[in-house]
Amino acid sequence: NSFKCFTNTKIWCYRITSLICALPVSFCWGIYFACFAFHNIWILMPCLKAYGMNLRLLRSCFNSIIETFVKPCYMAAGYVFFNIRILKGGDPA
Repeated sequence: NSFKCFTNTKIWCYRITSLICALPVSFCWGIYFACFAFHNIWILMPCLKAYGMNLRLLRSCFNSIIETFVKPCYMAAGYVFFNIRILKGGDPA
């Protein structure tokens, strides 16, 4: 009888505590998700689209600079290290 009493008390305490805590927590999470979705859809994405349209010229200038000055350096370094071979183990031939 004591085991049944303990088990039932434990189960009902868990259920009551879950009921008391789960409702407010789920309500808070619902409000948080609604605010997060509203912010992403109506504030963040339009700002990102506006920045993308306004910064298109700057992006094309930056890409031109990178293509002109940086890419040749990396291409040259690639050609320098192109024929390096690494042999593992054994006698070097």
